[in-house]
Amino acid sequence: MICPNCSNFYDDSYAFCPYCGAEKPAPKICPRCEILTDISYNFCPRCGRPLVSIKDYRKKWKVCPRCNHKINNVAKQCPYCNHRF
Repeated sequence: MICPNCSNFYDDSYAFCPYCGAEKPAPKICPRCEILTDISYNFCPRCGRPLVSIKDYRKKWKVCPRCNHKINNVAKQCPYCNHRF
């Protein structure tokens, strides 16, 4: 992997760059297809939509503790089982 901060090459298994200490970029995900892609991609190879960081994607959703459906993070009630948050 090439560090986006210092441009040095380091092993993909490292969480941080051993040269500058920058955190490894989070993988990108398609919000529509929900497939993980390479961090160098900007658009989904399946549907062509812009990709987002998986960290940003997880902030938009939460999982209902009762039925385990994925729902919008601002919802006050699960639309599937009516569980209130």
